Amino acid sequence: MSGTASVQVRVRVGKAANYDETLDLLDWLTEARLRNSEIRAVEGSTSESRKNTQGVIDLIDLVLSSGFSAASLWVSIAAWRRASGSASEIRLESQGNSVTITDASDGEAAIRFLEEINRSDEQG
Repeated sequence: MSGTASVQVRVRVGKAANYDETLDLLDWLTEARLRNSEIRAVEGSTSESRKNTQGVIDLIDLVLSSGFSAASLWVSIAAWRRASGSASEIRLESQGNSVTITDASDGEAAIRFLEEINRSDEQG
């Protein structure tokens, strides 16, 4: 995505590092082939995961180009939650702000959050 403006969004699954669910969501988002995005795992970014010598994946790093679809990202996350049966909270972080998704009713807040960071990236 070189040459285009982009925004970084970090996605955390659960309150503590949750390797299995994070890896499952990573696979889901990769297969969804979100338009205008790069997706990668981040290993050992928390003190808890650093204790594990295997390098636990505890968050997903999304690099989204300007104009990404907030709704598409939310639909992908919501579909994963339904398909996997996950009740874990999902935390989206970007530009010093965050939103926590605990159930499907949080979708509107997640979309507003993603649209706002997209707007601020386009203006900046």
